[in-house]
Amino acid sequence: LETILLEAINVTPDRDAKLIELRTLIQEKMSNPINTDNKKVIVFTAFADTAKYLYKNLSDEFVGKGIYSAIVTGNGDNHSTLPMTKELKRTLKLTDINTVLTLFSPRSKECSKIYPEVHEHIDILIATDCISEGQNLQDCDYLINYDIHWNPVRIIQRFGRILWY
Repeated sequence: LETILLEAINVTPDRDAKLIELRTLIQEKMSNPINTDNKKVIVFTAFADTAKYLYKNLSDEFVGKGIYSAIVTGNGDNHSTLPMTKELKRTLKLTDINTVLTLFSPRSKECSKIYPEVHEHIDILIATDCISEGQNLQDCDYLINYDIHWNPVRIIQRFGRILWY
């Protein structure tokens, strides 16, 4: 176990090949959208700690390019890089899962009716499986499974968030 721990310590964000590949995939999606002007990406992970790690190491890089990220883990510690005025901060609760998901999928969740004052939206959503059931996020056309859940039904549910049946 000590050997594994010593090796794990050497993995930093700049030496994390999986994180680097994820960053590259997202950059390619942003540069070459599948559907015109659609930069929406969902990154699913099974663990809240992994989601926090990804958000910490990706969100600042993309916000400088006008691409806003959010994290949803189901424990109430949800947040986003979406810029907001003081007025918006009073009306929007970015700790609320439904608010974050509405700002991520504005067409399917009719954001303009709920939050007509919001003109910027979330493009990258990093989430745990807390949103893999019962959420319609069809504005998104690109889903990345950062890790695979042991239960294949969970994987199917993840894909079901972005596909119309």
